[in-house]
Amino acid sequence: MRGGIMIRFGTTLAILLSVTTAAADISESTEVLPTARIFRGATLTNAADSGRVFLGAGAKIILFEVISHDSLVEVIELQLPVLVKALYLSDELLIALDLVSGIYFYDVSSFYSPQLISSLNLGLHSYDVEVQDSILWISHLSNGTSRVDFSSINSPVVTADSPLPSKQTSYHNGFLYARYADSMRVLNAESLVHLSSLGYPYGIEDSYSEVIDFTFTADYGVLLRNSYFPYVSSSVRIFDMATPLSPQVVTYWGYDTALTGIVIDSDTAFISTENALHIVRIDSSAATEELGMTYLSNGTVKSYSSPFLFNCKGYWPGLAVFEMMPDYNFVQGADIGTSARSASVYANDSVLLVGRFNDGGGFYLVNISDIENPVISEHYTENLGSVRDLKLQDDIAFIASSNALKLYQIRGVDGLEYLSQVELGTRLDVLTVADM
Repeated sequence: MRGGIMIRFGTTLAILLSVTTAAADISESTEVLPTARIFRGATLTNAADSGRVFLGAGAKIILFEVISHDSLVEVIELQLPVLVKALYLSDELLIALDLVSGIYFYDVSSFYSPQLISSLNLGLHSYDVEVQDSILWISHLSNGTSRVDFSSINSPVVTADSPLPSKQTSYHNGFLYARYADSMRVLNAESLVHLSSLGYPYGIEDSYSEVIDFTFTADYGVLLRNSYFPYVSSSVRIFDMATPLSPQVVTYWGYDTALTGIVIDSDTAFISTENALHIVRIDSSAATEELGMTYLSNGTVKSYSSPFLFNCKGYWPGLAVFEMMPDYNFVQGADIGTSARSASVYANDSVLLVGRFNDGGGFYLVNISDIENPVISEHYTENLGSVRDLKLQDDIAFIASSNALKLYQIRGVDGLEYLSQVELGTRLDVLTVADM
């Protein structure tokens, strides 16, 4: 494999990595970037406007045309180097954040042929982006926050840095609220000078709780918090932002399940929990009114473009679309998967086997003779069920499938032939093959 190795990334993405074989050791700080990818990965984010939705799936940005709530047409894919962490859409400008390689600016005025305008590598891993007019702020966890001016879109430039750690930043009226671990820090949005630190209830009070999001309507801050001990519960707090260095709680309410996300449209908040979507109006007096509620499976609300809400599906990577009805309830529409959910992988110099985790998923045979352009040769599903482990030795593929061990003969790089199987009567999770 020309010095390549193959790994499993979580349970969602098969990646081929290229490393230097001359090196005796690879330290934890060594950056190893993918040479190629076989499948799309987990969906972390999406952005939408009228008739379009941009979905981040692994390292790909997938562009869909929205025909109706149950009809999305895939138009084109864009490829980032490592992993799409955030997307922001404003008119005909798409901003994409890559985990390792920084920020990318695309002209999407021609939806069928988007063009890369420019990019900026910040030299740090990036996890979240906040955008206001022609300024954006990027969170680097323990490495702080960067402020980027892209008013000259062809040559964006870093104008300020803060060493204070941040996982997420939120902008409001000249102030930047940087959330990290157990605190919220208020920064000057232009200079990134630290102005104040906010503890509980802005941060977490113990290791069993977590702040999910902090965002804004025109006049109020909205903070989502989960608690996991002694049982799962959550709360939504509304803050009066009249005193920006120390916002005051004016109302709050709770749920008996975990919160997963929030999207705000004017004075309307769409709040997702593990099993429901709540539509809440926040009026000028900070009073709240639940307008509607729809039950849904695990997922995270990410973007809204009337009348459609776009939800990342959480544990099962993909996109779910909902259409809001006049009574403020939602009708679920298209449900799009984005991952092969690989549970096990194995390779020799020319072929790669990828087992699918879900029932009936089977396994893939992939031609990797050209490591930079892998090609799926076959997808085998017949009488296989869930494949939890597999091995390849002497052109024989050993497949741990549901309650049986199955053997296949590899025929070149493009096909397999079934040989035999052994019924074991129990599920196989780990398979080891050795010469006897």
